[in-house]
Amino acid sequence: MTKTITAPNANSAYYKDLARRLESLLAEMEHSSTSPESDLVLRLRLLLDEARGYIAD
Repeated sequence: MTKTITAPNANSAYYKDLARRLESLLAEMEHSSTSPESDLVLRLRLLLDEARGYIAD
């Protein structure tokens, strides 16, 4: 039996993948010389928080 992916599940999977990628990018930036308070880092954190809001539990 295969599981049918419904639109909410597909969207949740998309946002879960997006959140994973953003987390990875932020981790890379954390280990580089990028300031944790830079505008780019702060904007990426906000985007990550927004993406997490779309992930179904």
